[in-house]
Amino acid sequence: MLQSCKGYYYKAKLELVDNTLLFIKEYISSSEHAYSYHWQDKNGELLIRWDNAPHHETIKTSTIHT
Repeated sequence: MLQSCKGYYYKAKLELVDNTLLFIKEYISSSEHAYSYHWQDKNGELLIRWDNAPHHETIKTSTIHT
């Protein structure tokens, strides 16, 4: 975990027992909490992603956030 003068940043890569990977990124401060959890199979294919990034549904190439 890294600490800046404003908050904390946490980043992890976990290999699970089924050989899938879970990538975790979080930033936490007194006024903000940003997170991203990205789970992929052993071939690097996305299984699911959770985050609190803004949704831009009007942009044709926008990704779908869970």
